[in-house]
Amino acid sequence: MPGDELISVVVAVHAGDDNAALRAALESLVAQSYPHVEVLVVVDGAVDSAKSSILDEFVRRDHWRVLYLPRNRGPSAARNAGIAAASGVYVAIMDADDVSHPDRLLLQKAHLQREALDVVSSPAWVIDEHDQIIGVRALPSSSADVHGWAPYGCPLNNPAVLARTSILQAAPYNERYRVSEDYDLWVRLLLSGHRLGNTVEKTLYYRQPEWSMAKRRGARYAWIELRVKLSASRLLPWYRRPPAWLLACTGACARLLPGRFFTWLYRTKAERHDRAFRDCKHEALVERGSGRTDSMK
Repeated sequence: MPGDELISVVVAVHAGDDNAALRAALESLVAQSYPHVEVLVVVDGAVDSAKSSILDEFVRRDHWRVLYLPRNRGPSAARNAGIAAASGVYVAIMDADDVSHPDRLLLQKAHLQREALDVVSSPAWVIDEHDQIIGVRALPSSSADVHGWAPYGCPLNNPAVLARTSILQAAPYNERYRVSEDYDLWVRLLLSGHRLGNTVEKTLYYRQPEWSMAKRRGARYAWIELRVKLSASRLLPWYRRPPAWLLACTGACARLLPGRFFTWLYRTKAERHDRAFRDCKHEALVERGSGRTDSMK
Protein backbone atom coordinates (compact mmCIF):
# COMPACT_ATOMS: atom_id res chain seq x y z
CA MET A 1 0.00 0.00 0.00
CA PRO A 2 1.21 3.60 -0.61
CA GLY A 3 1.31 4.34 3.13
CA ASP A 4 3.68 1.44 3.64
CA GLU A 5 6.36 2.69 1.24
CA LEU A 6 9.82 2.71 2.77
CA ILE A 7 11.76 5.96 3.13
CA SER A 8 15.56 5.71 3.36
CA VAL A 9 17.23 8.56 5.24
CA VAL A 10 20.88 9.19 4.34
CA VAL A 11 23.07 10.93 6.95
CA ALA A 12 26.69 11.75 6.09
CA VAL A 13 29.02 11.97 9.11
CA HIS A 14 32.63 13.13 9.19
CA ALA A 15 35.28 13.91 11.79
CA GLY A 16 34.41 17.60 12.05
CA ASP A 17 30.79 17.07 13.14
CA ASP A 18 29.88 18.06 16.69
CA ASN A 19 28.98 15.02 18.78
CA ALA A 20 26.11 16.64 20.69
CA ALA A 21 24.60 17.96 17.47
CA LEU A 22 25.02 14.54 15.86
CA ARG A 23 23.10 12.88 18.68
CA ALA A 24 20.29 15.45 18.41
CA ALA A 25 20.10 14.90 14.64
CA LEU A 26 19.85 11.13 15.01
CA GLU A 27 17.31 11.32 17.82
CA SER A 28 15.09 13.45 15.59
CA LEU A 29 15.01 10.59 13.10
CA VAL A 30 14.01 8.13 15.80
CA ALA A 31 11.10 10.48 16.62
CA GLN A 32 9.64 10.51 13.09
CA SER A 33 5.89 9.91 12.94
CA TYR A 34 6.17 8.14 9.59
CA PRO A 35 6.60 4.48 10.56
CA HIS A 36 8.45 2.94 7.61
CA VAL A 37 11.97 4.36 7.75
CA GLU A 38 15.47 2.97 7.32
CA VAL A 39 18.44 5.12 8.31
CA LEU A 40 21.73 4.84 6.42
CA VAL A 41 24.64 6.59 8.12
CA VAL A 42 27.66 7.08 5.86
CA VAL A 43 30.89 7.65 7.82
CA ASP A 44 33.10 9.75 5.56
CA GLY A 45 36.63 8.76 6.65
CA ALA A 46 38.03 8.22 10.13
CA VAL A 47 36.06 9.58 13.13
CA ASP A 48 36.78 9.76 16.85
CA SER A 49 35.75 7.09 19.35
CA ALA A 50 32.91 9.25 20.73
CA LYS A 51 31.22 9.38 17.33
CA SER A 52 31.72 5.66 16.87
CA SER A 53 30.08 5.03 20.25
CA ILE A 54 27.09 7.20 19.35
CA LEU A 55 26.61 5.38 16.06
CA ASP A 56 27.00 1.96 17.71
CA GLU A 57 24.27 2.90 20.18
CA PHE A 58 21.77 3.71 17.43
CA VAL A 59 22.73 0.64 15.39
CA ARG A 60 22.12 -1.66 18.35
CA ARG A 61 18.92 0.07 19.46
CA ASP A 62 17.30 0.92 16.14
CA HIS A 63 18.97 -1.51 13.71
CA TRP A 64 20.34 1.21 11.49
CA ARG A 65 22.83 0.59 8.70
CA VAL A 66 26.27 2.21 8.73
CA LEU A 67 28.52 2.46 5.67
CA TYR A 68 32.20 3.30 6.11
CA LEU A 69 34.26 5.13 3.49
CA PRO A 70 37.99 4.40 4.00
CA ARG A 71 38.97 8.04 3.46
CA ASN A 72 37.22 11.40 3.53
CA ARG A 73 35.70 12.01 0.10
CA GLY A 74 33.37 14.90 0.83
CA PRO A 75 29.61 15.26 1.33
CA SER A 76 28.66 14.53 -2.28
CA ALA A 77 30.45 11.18 -2.36
CA ALA A 78 29.13 10.23 1.07
CA ARG A 79 25.54 11.01 0.13
CA ASN A 80 25.90 9.21 -3.19
CA ALA A 81 27.14 6.09 -1.40
CA GLY A 82 24.10 6.15 0.89
CA ILE A 83 21.67 6.81 -1.94
CA ALA A 84 23.13 3.94 -3.97
CA ALA A 85 22.56 1.59 -1.01
CA ALA A 86 19.05 2.85 -0.23
CA SER A 87 16.23 0.29 -0.24
CA GLY A 88 13.35 2.75 0.00
CA VAL A 89 11.05 4.02 -2.71
CA TYR A 90 11.99 7.47 -1.43
CA VAL A 91 15.24 8.81 -0.05
CA ALA A 92 15.64 11.72 2.36
CA ILE A 93 18.82 13.73 2.96
CA MET A 94 19.80 14.75 6.47
CA ASP A 95 22.90 16.57 7.72
CA ALA A 96 24.60 15.39 10.88
CA ASP A 97 24.01 18.62 12.81
CA ASP A 98 20.42 19.51 11.88
CA VAL A 99 17.17 18.45 13.55
CA SER A 100 14.09 17.18 11.72
CA HIS A 101 10.59 17.94 12.95
CA PRO A 102 8.85 14.66 13.90
CA ASP A 103 6.32 15.07 11.07
CA ARG A 104 8.93 15.94 8.44
CA LEU A 105 8.84 12.70 6.44
CA LEU A 106 5.08 12.30 6.75
CA LEU A 107 4.40 15.82 5.49
CA GLN A 108 6.97 15.75 2.72
CA LYS A 109 5.91 12.39 1.32
CA ALA A 110 2.26 13.48 1.27
CA HIS A 111 3.16 16.77 -0.43
CA LEU A 112 5.38 15.07 -3.02
CA GLN A 113 2.62 12.64 -3.97
CA ARG A 114 -0.16 15.23 -3.93
CA GLU A 115 1.75 17.66 -6.17
CA ALA A 116 3.27 14.93 -8.39
CA LEU A 117 6.81 16.09 -7.60
CA ASP A 118 10.09 14.29 -8.05
CA VAL A 119 11.89 16.14 -5.24
CA VAL A 120 10.48 18.07 -2.30
CA SER A 121 12.13 20.18 0.37
CA SER A 122 10.86 22.67 2.92
CA PRO A 123 11.66 25.99 4.55
CA ALA A 124 13.57 25.71 7.81
CA TRP A 125 14.19 27.40 11.11
CA VAL A 126 17.84 28.50 11.40
CA ILE A 127 19.47 27.71 14.75
CA ASP A 128 22.91 28.51 16.14
CA GLU A 129 25.33 26.27 18.02
CA HIS A 130 23.32 26.88 21.22
CA ASP A 131 20.01 25.71 19.68
CA GLN A 132 18.65 29.25 19.57
CA ILE A 133 16.44 30.14 16.61
CA ILE A 134 18.14 33.00 14.77
CA GLY A 135 16.16 33.11 11.54
CA VAL A 136 14.23 31.30 8.84
CA ARG A 137 15.30 29.90 5.48
CA ALA A 138 12.21 30.63 3.37
CA LEU A 139 11.67 29.12 -0.07
CA PRO A 140 9.30 29.31 -3.03
CA SER A 141 6.65 26.63 -2.74
CA SER A 142 5.15 25.64 -6.08
CA SER A 143 7.02 23.82 -8.81
CA ALA A 144 6.67 26.83 -11.12
CA ASP A 145 8.07 29.20 -8.48
CA VAL A 146 11.01 26.89 -7.78
CA HIS A 147 11.77 26.81 -11.50
CA GLY A 148 11.63 30.60 -11.68
CA TRP A 149 13.79 31.16 -8.60
CA ALA A 150 16.56 28.65 -9.42
CA PRO A 151 18.60 31.00 -11.71
CA TYR A 152 18.98 33.44 -8.80
CA GLY A 153 19.50 31.18 -5.79
CA CYS A 154 19.35 27.62 -4.53
CA PRO A 155 15.63 26.72 -4.54
CA LEU A 156 15.69 23.83 -2.02
CA ASN A 157 17.10 23.25 1.45
CA ASN A 158 19.36 20.26 0.88
CA PRO A 159 19.19 18.72 4.40
CA ALA A 160 15.38 18.86 4.17
CA VAL A 161 15.11 17.02 0.84
CA LEU A 162 12.94 14.01 0.10
CA ALA A 163 13.12 12.54 -3.42
CA ARG A 164 12.19 9.53 -5.43
CA THR A 165 15.16 7.23 -4.95
CA SER A 166 15.40 6.24 -8.61
CA ILE A 167 15.91 9.88 -9.60
CA LEU A 168 18.83 10.56 -7.25
CA GLN A 169 20.39 7.23 -8.13
CA ALA A 170 20.27 8.16 -11.82
CA ALA A 171 21.40 11.77 -11.24
CA PRO A 172 23.82 11.81 -8.27
CA TYR A 173 25.56 14.76 -6.61
CA ASN A 174 28.65 16.01 -8.44
CA GLU A 175 31.52 14.63 -6.35
CA ARG A 176 33.96 17.26 -7.64
CA TYR A 177 32.03 19.94 -5.74
CA ARG A 178 32.29 20.49 -1.98
CA VAL A 179 30.10 23.57 -2.06
CA SER A 180 26.93 24.28 -4.07
CA GLU A 181 26.81 20.58 -4.90
CA ASP A 182 23.12 20.53 -4.02
CA TYR A 183 22.36 23.66 -6.08
CA ASP A 184 24.12 22.07 -9.04
CA LEU A 185 22.00 18.93 -8.68
CA TRP A 186 18.68 20.81 -8.52
CA VAL A 187 19.60 22.83 -11.61
CA ARG A 188 20.47 19.68 -13.54
CA LEU A 189 17.18 18.07 -12.54
CA LEU A 190 15.19 21.16 -13.53
CA LEU A 191 16.95 21.35 -16.89
CA SER A 192 16.06 17.71 -17.53
CA GLY A 193 12.37 18.38 -16.86
CA HIS A 194 11.91 17.10 -13.31
CA ARG A 195 9.41 18.71 -10.94
CA LEU A 196 10.78 20.20 -7.71
CA GLY A 197 8.84 21.92 -4.94
CA ASN A 198 8.69 22.81 -1.26
CA THR A 199 6.16 22.33 1.48
CA VAL A 200 4.72 25.47 3.05
CA GLU A 201 5.43 24.08 6.52
CA LYS A 202 8.90 24.29 8.01
CA THR A 203 10.11 20.76 8.79
CA LEU A 204 13.76 21.24 9.75
CA TYR A 205 15.96 23.10 12.23
CA TYR A 206 18.99 24.07 10.13
CA ARG A 207 22.12 24.61 12.22
CA GLN A 208 24.30 27.55 11.16
CA PRO A 209 27.06 28.39 13.65
CA GLU A 210 28.81 31.72 13.19
CA TRP A 211 32.07 30.04 12.15
CA SER A 212 30.37 28.10 9.35
CA MET A 213 30.38 31.19 7.12
CA ALA A 214 34.15 30.91 6.68
CA LYS A 215 33.67 27.69 4.71
CA ARG A 216 31.65 29.52 2.08
CA ARG A 217 34.45 31.85 0.98
CA GLY A 218 37.34 31.60 -1.47
CA ALA A 219 38.15 31.57 -5.18
CA ARG A 220 37.32 27.90 -5.65
CA TYR A 221 33.87 28.29 -4.16
CA ALA A 222 33.27 31.49 -6.12
CA TRP A 223 34.07 29.70 -9.37
CA ILE A 224 31.73 26.79 -8.57
CA GLU A 225 28.85 29.11 -7.70
CA LEU A 226 29.39 31.06 -10.90
CA ARG A 227 29.34 27.91 -13.01
CA VAL A 228 26.13 26.67 -11.38
CA LYS A 229 24.30 29.98 -11.78
CA LEU A 230 25.39 30.36 -15.39
CA SER A 231 24.02 26.89 -16.03
CA ALA A 232 20.81 27.77 -14.20
CA SER A 233 20.30 30.81 -16.43
CA ARG A 234 19.37 28.35 -19.19
CA LEU A 235 16.05 27.96 -17.37
CA LEU A 236 15.21 31.55 -18.36
CA PRO A 237 14.10 32.96 -21.73
CA TRP A 238 17.09 34.28 -23.68
CA TYR A 239 16.17 37.94 -23.09
CA ARG A 240 16.24 37.50 -19.29
CA ARG A 241 19.62 35.81 -19.16
CA PRO A 242 22.00 38.83 -19.23
CA PRO A 243 20.71 40.28 -15.90
CA ALA A 244 20.99 36.80 -14.38
CA TRP A 245 24.59 36.54 -15.59
CA LEU A 246 25.39 39.89 -13.96
CA LEU A 247 23.87 38.79 -10.66
CA ALA A 248 25.79 35.50 -10.87
CA CYS A 249 29.08 37.35 -11.27
CA THR A 250 28.24 39.68 -8.39
CA GLY A 251 27.39 36.78 -6.09
CA ALA A 252 30.57 34.90 -7.00
CA CYS A 253 32.71 37.98 -6.33
CA ALA A 254 31.15 38.32 -2.89
CA ARG A 255 32.83 35.04 -1.90
CA LEU A 256 36.18 36.80 -2.29
CA LEU A 257 35.39 39.43 0.36
CA PRO A 258 36.98 39.45 3.85
CA GLY A 259 35.32 37.09 6.28
CA ARG A 260 33.48 39.57 8.52
CA PHE A 261 32.07 41.57 5.62
CA PHE A 262 31.07 38.42 3.76
CA THR A 263 29.23 37.14 6.85
CA TRP A 264 27.30 40.43 7.13
CA LEU A 265 26.46 40.37 3.43
CA TYR A 266 25.37 36.73 3.55
CA ARG A 267 23.03 37.32 6.48
CA THR A 268 21.61 40.47 4.86
CA LYS A 269 20.91 38.50 1.68
CA ALA A 270 19.26 35.74 3.71
CA GLU A 271 16.96 38.27 5.40
CA ARG A 272 15.95 39.75 2.04
CA HIS A 273 15.40 36.24 0.70
CA ASP A 274 13.10 35.51 3.65
CA ARG A 275 11.09 38.67 3.05
CA ALA A 276 10.74 37.80 -0.64
CA PHE A 277 8.76 34.70 0.28
CA ARG A 278 7.01 36.08 3.37
CA ASP A 279 3.68 35.94 1.53
CA CYS A 280 3.96 32.17 1.43
CA LYS A 281 2.81 32.22 5.10
CA HIS A 282 5.33 29.72 6.41
CA GLU A 283 3.70 28.95 9.75
CA ALA A 284 5.56 26.92 12.36
CA LEU A 285 4.20 23.46 13.04
CA VAL A 286 2.78 22.85 16.48
CA GLU A 287 5.42 21.02 18.50
CA ARG A 288 4.28 17.74 19.93
CA GLY A 289 6.89 16.40 22.26
CA SER A 290 9.86 15.91 19.96
CA GLY A 291 12.37 16.07 22.81
CA ARG A 292 13.77 19.47 21.82
CA THR A 293 14.97 22.06 24.27
CA ASP A 294 12.63 24.98 25.04
CA SER A 295 14.75 27.30 22.90
CA MET A 296 13.87 25.27 19.82
CA LYS A 297 10.10 25.51 20.27
